[in-house]
Amino acid sequence: MAKNTLTLLLDRIAEDNRLPLEEAKRILRIILFKIDQWKGRK
Repeated sequence: MAKNTLTLLLDRIAEDNRLPLEEAKRILRIILFKIDQWKGRK
């Protein structure tokens, strides 16, 4: 659920900022990595 929401959010960001898809994917991977780190600390 969260990953789908992030993907939709990223699609919107890419549209708004005209980001290349590869850059958007890189950002998504960073976000997911940070979320995994945060979950690991709980």
